[in-house]
Amino acid sequence: MFSAPRSKNLNRLVLATCMALACGEATPDAELTPQMLRTVLPSAPPTSNGQTATLLQTGDWLLTGGEEGGEHSAAAFLLKVATSRRNSITPLRHARSGHTATVLPDGTVLILGGTASDGSVVAIAELFDPATRQFQDVAGLEQLARVDHTATLLSDGRLLVVGGHRTDGPLGSLILWNAFTRQIEESDIGLERGSFSSRPKSSTR
Repeated sequence: MFSAPRSKNLNRLVLATCMALACGEATPDAELTPQMLRTVLPSAPPTSNGQTATLLQTGDWLLTGGEEGGEHSAAAFLLKVATSRRNSITPLRHARSGHTATVLPDGTVLILGGTASDGSVVAIAELFDPATRQFQDVAGLEQLARVDHTATLLSDGRLLVVGGHRTDGPLGSLILWNAFTRQIEESDIGLERGSFSSRPKSSTR
């Protein structure tokens, strides 16, 4: 699985491209459809186990973490879609696998959770700035830390974190975090079907 940015400029670009490709009648303010996205968004690049592939607003792919040779990795790469060239950049501050990497409204990428090589959950979140190509720690998000979860940016700028597990078992709750205020708005919201892991441990995002 992969994460793609949500922004008004990107929506307009996708819709304009779809109109040029005769995907159907559309206006710049129309709603995006899966058919439109499949037509113009590049396919996600292959990833290693536990590694994330995130489509940045620049059109490049950010690849982070995962597993290499049985060890959890802090490696990070930028993949140019136009040239398919993968360039190594400054690594994550914390090696992790099974985490998420979600593009926020300002274009930065929030790295959440994942496991360390010793099996513990990585509690410290990180923020990637495409302009500087640097990662920095983000304090106060320990409550969001989990493994094999999903982290989806909603249209109102809130991040929806669902499922996954910690060392004490699967989680049956979700959390809403506001990307503008950088505050948790709602937490431990129970899910109707109870505890579950939102995706298998062997899958990637």
